[in-house]
Amino acid sequence: MIVMSSTVRAWLKTCLLCLCLACLPQFAFAAEVPPTGLWHIIDNDTGKPEALITIEQRAGSLRGTILKTFPEPGEDPAPRCQLCDGELKDKPAVGLTILWDLKAEDNKHFNGKVLDPETGKIYRCRLTPLANGKEMQLRVYAAVFWEDRKLLRVNE
Repeated sequence: MIVMSSTVRAWLKTCLLCLCLACLPQFAFAAEVPPTGLWHIIDNDTGKPEALITIEQRAGSLRGTILKTFPEPGEDPAPRCQLCDGELKDKPAVGLTILWDLKAEDNKHFNGKVLDPETGKIYRCRLTPLANGKEMQLRVYAAVFWEDRKLLRVNE
């Protein structure tokens, strides 16, 4: 049997309590703030919104659809997926599903697919909620490389 003084015992209890309280928000966040709703996709170069998307839960996974685009002056005001293949060829960007099959992994990431409407290419992606559900990181994988995009929640 290990003999501890009451001071050491109290210190250990305090440390354990602090550790539990520090971990609690991470577990609570995963259950309380789903990534569904309206989001702005932020342009990495300008910091301005590129598009407004809605993320919805469907058939056990998440999917994201473009609701509105914010073209820069001189850009096409009604962009289309000109380089897409098959049934997506020349579809308007508005209404296009660009995220799909996003399934939860370890309660803090969602893995799935993303379509880049500018190139027509489909990539693997990972969506990670941040900042208490007010921001998300969209990591797009191309082979061994990746690019991160920021999504900001729109207050509904």
